Amino acid sequence: MLSLLLSGSVAAAAALTATNERPPATLARRPFVAAATALPLAYAATGAYAACLPSDASVECIGVYKERSTDVTREDAKAAGIRWVDQPSFTSCAKAANYLRDARPQIAKWRSSADFTSVGQDLLRVRPRVQAAAALLASNVDPGSATLLNRAAESALYSMDAADVALGFAIRETNTRYVITRAAAAADALDTADADYCELVRFVDALYPETKPKKKR
Repeated sequence: MLSLLLSGSVAAAAALTATNERPPATLARRPFVAAATALPLAYAATGAYAACLPSDASVECIGVYKERSTDVTREDAKAAGIRWVDQPSFTSCAKAANYLRDARPQIAKWRSSADFTSVGQDLLRVRPRVQAAAALLASNVDPGSATLLNRAAESALYSMDAADVALGFAIRETNTRYVITRAAAAADALDTADADYCELVRFVDALYPETKPKKKR
């Protein structure tokens, strides 16, 4: 099954570029992202770069296809030649909300770092945790609030994916004519990822206010 999913990655990329399911503001703000996404997925399908599971923070996983199917087993991954990595989860809404708040300064630092490799690896570690935390929080609120929270999470995750792609291009670019352009695109994508993540945290703060321990008298 996994091999079939990988073989269809190019088609999936084309579908992604043609759909309007993502937040319109995100698409309008970063039109280069949709076109750029197809190439890393094509690399994965042709074997130029290996596909990876989410949470695999290896350097070679930056900017390449991520197999996000929830029913992939360890045996599936082994058969497809993909490293197995356990996916994150949270045991309570309080821990999930606190993680999303605590990750805010970490994500903000991506914008000022010139080490795209380290930023890319950090993004690969953070992104699956953000998805898991947001999913748990959305499943424990009323439908209206869940819709709004899911939209904010989708926008933040999509921007992280765009930054992942842009970082992959920047890290692997060897043509001196395009190095600066790739770096600028990566920096721009990181700015967007930070901004969209801030919006997600605002929703989290509204739905799950931070509780501070009471001071002892």
